[in-house]
Amino acid sequence: MPFIRSALIIALLGLLFAALAEAQHEHGYVPPPDIPKSWAQHLWFEEGPFVEPYNMGWGDGIRFPITTVKKDTQAFFLQGWALLAAGWKEEAVRSLRHALYQDPQCAMALWSLSMASLSDVERARTFIGEIPSKAKLSKFEASFITPLRKALETSTHDWKSLTKAYSKLDTTEAHVAASWVYRCHPAAATASDIETCLKEILTKQPKHPIQSYAISQPRWHSLVPESVKGSLPEQFAQAHRFVRLGKPKEALQCFARAIPALAEYATLLRQLPSRWPRYVNALSETARLLATLGHDEEAKIVIAHLQSLPRHPSAPFLDAAIFQLKSLPPAGTRQQAVDLAWLAELDFHGWAGLTWELPTTSGEHVSTTDFINKDVLLIFYLGKGCVHCMEQLQAFAPEAAAYSKAGIEIVSISLDSIKGLRTTLELSEKPFTFPLVSDEALAIFRAYDAYDPFDRAPIHGTFFVSKSGLVKWADVGHEPFMKPSWLLEECQRLQKFDTSLPAIDY
Repeated sequence: MPFIRSALIIALLGLLFAALAEAQHEHGYVPPPDIPKSWAQHLWFEEGPFVEPYNMGWGDGIRFPITTVKKDTQAFFLQGWALLAAGWKEEAVRSLRHALYQDPQCAMALWSLSMASLSDVERARTFIGEIPSKAKLSKFEASFITPLRKALETSTHDWKSLTKAYSKLDTTEAHVAASWVYRCHPAAATASDIETCLKEILTKQPKHPIQSYAISQPRWHSLVPESVKGSLPEQFAQAHRFVRLGKPKEALQCFARAIPALAEYATLLRQLPSRWPRYVNALSETARLLATLGHDEEAKIVIAHLQSLPRHPSAPFLDAAIFQLKSLPPAGTRQQAVDLAWLAELDFHGWAGLTWELPTTSGEHVSTTDFINKDVLLIFYLGKGCVHCMEQLQAFAPEAAAYSKAGIEIVSISLDSIKGLRTTLELSEKPFTFPLVSDEALAIFRAYDAYDPFDRAPIHGTFFVSKSGLVKWADVGHEPFMKPSWLLEECQRLQKFDTSLPAIDY
């Protein structure tokens, strides 16, 4: 009997592992041939911005040659490094990840991601550790990689030695690297040492993106002239400098250029600008400046725009900013301000949804034409092999009637085949009142950015598409969105602000 019991247990375990393997093969992360298999073992390679960057030319003024066979890798490495120097870390990582995506063998792309992660030693060590010890490096590249590798290998992490090693190199970007180490670990150098580096950089390249960092630091902003009119990060830094100097008109002039540009950039990337602290803080500061100059009505326009922006549970700073603006400074005497015509265009419309037609469990097709003049909530889930996806569907199922009552139809888009969709229905505790449709080819997943191009893998996505065919709210990531009641309230709130015209088809 014990032998039979053991045999049955082994057989059952075998079936379980086979099922898990099948699910992993169908929906799990499978590294492409050109991606090192070790990357799949590190979550750091999964975490990061999912939407591909655009080459905005922000790295055009950087001279930092690296060894790569891909032109795009060099371009996006430069853009990422420029953004890191300017202090825009998240967008820097987006470009640096894309540089590595283009050329997985590029050692300097891994080095730059390690530098961007210096505040998290384990993460930084993971990236630098992926550079083979026998990698063919130029003398120039080795001068950057070797000191960082040594600093991360020791348990004490000798940041002072790392800063000194970069400061001694006779190259502008090495001094930029030294200043970045200081920003992550202020004990790595003295302020006077970093000021020497900044002066060296800005003497050789007065328009280097690091001027954004210098402007943002009161002790060093005098190193950059007030007349600077550079890239988007520099405009934000310049605006805040003028705020500190008590020059509201000049600050407004910078915000007038930076805020619309950032909103346009967010729409280009199909991101919610309200999830970017830089955007929310700039609007909040603009409202205060307008009130200070006696432009109360214009300040109310900015506040109304903040109130209309889509919220997200992970971005509480939007609600905090709106709450703080309830107590604006006393209205000053109305003064002649800069051109405020741009406030009339201050609005978040969303971005265009896409036309699709996909089969259901019955083999019939559902398409965007079935939802003309209707608001739709699209839930992208990976399939029956994903436990988190099943939990998400079960969480939204009880709320489907409330969504329908609010005029919002739910459609769930899966990677599963029609047969797989039927299995999902069989496994569910309660029947779903919303359609499950199949996107085996990942065409709609990719179109809605529910796909991580760096990992070459689909991810979860939840999108609120208004009757105008515009995406008004979005959540994309390796974890599904699990707050259906909160989202229903948010969608109803956004419906009140939606002034866009219904679309005949989208």
